[in-house]
Order: sequence, then structure tokens, then C-alpha cells
Amino acid sequence: MTLWTLSLPKQLFKNKNLIDFGGGTGEKSLIYGLWGANVTIVEPNLISCDYAKTLFARYGLELNVINKSLFDFNMKQVNKYDIVV
Repeated sequence: MTLWTLSLPKQLFKNKNLIDFGGGTGEKSLIYGLWGANVTIVEPNLISCDYAKTLFARYGLELNVINKSLFDFNMKQVNKYDIVV
């Protein structure tokens, strides 16, 4: 999987706090993590959350998962993230 279609250099993600709304099973977010981002996924589907945790662990990466709908997430918390996807 590649993300060069975003036209963003991977160095942009190094040591940044990133939140991915609707992160699903984490495949796209995994790339951000491999590029050095501290990733949080907000995902309402519990099965997808569990898969994402397993996927990140397979690559030795930590993942913060918030099992909520976008509509239930406290948007005031977004300020602590550098990148919002």
C-alpha cells in the first residue's frame, strides 16, 4: 500500500500525533505509523478496532484505538493532534 497520492513527504509524519477518523482496520494508518507518527484511530466497529491493534502489533507499533463514532467523539480533544485524517 502506498500513500504518495497525498503528495506529502513521509518526514512530515515523524514524531507527530495523528488521529484517523474512520480508521477501519488500520491499513492506511499503519503507513503513517511506519513513517513515525503516533497514531490514534477513531472507529465505531469493534471488530475493525481489534484487527487494527493486531496489525500494528505485528509491526511492533503502538496504536491508540478509540471505539466510538465520529459523532460521539469529543472534538475538543482534536487540538492535541498535529495531523487529522
